[in-house]
Amino acid sequence: MNPHTESAVARARAFYRATEPGHFLINTYFPAETRPAPPLDSLDLLDPSDLHRWLGIQLANKRAFWEARAGLDDDYIPCIAPSFGYAEHTAWLGTEVLLQPTTSLTRPIYGDISEAPDRLTFSEDAPWVRIMRDSYAWLRGQQRGDFVLSVRGSTSPMELANALRGDDIFMDFLDEPEHCHRLLNALTEIYPSYFNLLRSWADPVEDGHILSNYLDVWMGPNAIGHLSNDTAMLCSGAVYEEFGFPYESRLLAHYDSAFYHVHSEKMHYLPMLSRLPKLRLLQVQDDPRVGGNMRNLEAILAATGDRALLLAGKTGEILERLDLLATRNVYLRAYCADRKEAAELVARVRAQSKPL
Repeated sequence: MNPHTESAVARARAFYRATEPGHFLINTYFPAETRPAPPLDSLDLLDPSDLHRWLGIQLANKRAFWEARAGLDDDYIPCIAPSFGYAEHTAWLGTEVLLQPTTSLTRPIYGDISEAPDRLTFSEDAPWVRIMRDSYAWLRGQQRGDFVLSVRGSTSPMELANALRGDDIFMDFLDEPEHCHRLLNALTEIYPSYFNLLRSWADPVEDGHILSNYLDVWMGPNAIGHLSNDTAMLCSGAVYEEFGFPYESRLLAHYDSAFYHVHSEKMHYLPMLSRLPKLRLLQVQDDPRVGGNMRNLEAILAATGDRALLLAGKTGEILERLDLLATRNVYLRAYCADRKEAAELVARVRAQSKPL
């Protein structure tokens, strides 16, 4: 392991152990020359040549970024995981995938919630399990000491239920709660079978892994993430409390720590979510409709208890809000104009942070 990775992991360990606010980690990002990717819906991802073409462009673009940022003393560890938009988060259940130009979705499989079984089976031969497995294997074959494979992440039982049932699930929560609980119980029981396999394809980094394809967060042993539950944004807090929180709590019982991804557009359920056991880091995505994290910082802090946060912002925005950010432990995702600006921001943030 190179010295930069060792230092970044040591700081992350200290960050997660911190019991007082005022600690910062920081990943910096700035433009690098990249190649355009083909539209996803122009590819047959079960064809190895198309799959490798897609992965090759992703890797080439990452390498351009890694080369541009070489020597920066932030907390970013060069990493990559296979990414196809969204469908890989749910298609391991065997659903049909609809490719779109820049992302992918899955088609529901239950026309009625009563069709949902008491138990689900997980097959390593499902098409999208094979796509993810083969993608990790291909990327591993491209390694030359310059990156590690990260854990792509997945989604919560509640969002998986939405994927299997479609948006009719929202009426089912109200009209057919027993059937919903049956499906959520089955999803919670089967979930570790896939996630643990997914994590096994990634590279250990010391005794942990880097979680997510684009959030790039190191977390220690037996961690799960990133988790997400966009479905909860469209429900009342009471619905999340009944159909989301209990099953997420049960799922996290299998793990030592968790990294969770939410959106800032709807935060009414975050006070409850923030009570999840073993939640070590909560990322609040900056949604265009409500402005960035730094603009909405007061509301985010009010909704998330005392949890450590992963928040994004441009250099100037972060500097303007450092004092308020220091009232919490925050992992910063900083968007900079260039490498010089990134290096200067890292120095400022390190100086402001309590020691790690």
